Amino acid sequence: WVLGGEATGDPYNRNAENIELLKAVITAGLYPNVITVDLGVPGGPKKPPKLMSRQGEVFLHPSCVDHGAETGLDSRMLVYYELVKTAKVYARDATTISPYALLLFGGALKTELEARRIVVDGWLAIHASPRTAVLVKQVRCRHAMSTTTCGYVKCTGLPCCCWSGRFDAIQWQLLGVAAGETDLSSTIGLPSALE
Repeated sequence: WVLGGEATGDPYNRNAENIELLKAVITAGLYPNVITVDLGVPGGPKKPPKLMSRQGEVFLHPSCVDHGAETGLDSRMLVYYELVKTAKVYARDATTISPYALLLFGGALKTELEARRIVVDGWLAIHASPRTAVLVKQVRCRHAMSTTTCGYVKCTGLPCCCWSGRFDAIQWQLLGVAAGETDLSSTIGLPSALE
């Protein structure tokens, strides 16, 4: 990524300064290394936030930019590069991420419409209206159908990264959602049952 991609006119560099998009790309690359932040019960006793990975409780490494600022994070989800165990289990090189990035580029999704949530890989629950849950699944399904050239989707159920040499409209729309520029509902049409 080269800063100033707009000035050079390079269409593949047009999002060079878009931090949210960069975080979405990092999410896709580091998944399943995800941490959730539990701030406790609102109005309850004030306790330090609890950070949980799939392996259990973790702490941000002292060299991490967000170390010591866990109560003021802009998201309740982070991705990290590695876990290191010394006196505690520390997450190194962590950054906050958008729930949309996780929904679009994370693992297998299970929609729980009555509970108003989407569960990623059986453990990451994200609050979502039934409409949003259906839209996310449709976007992932359409994306998977447009990228089946290598058979990765058939093996894993996840979108593959071989874009068959082109960047089609759906992929540009996914980038817009991940970058926070586009509302998910404008990415695809509503199913007739929800209109």
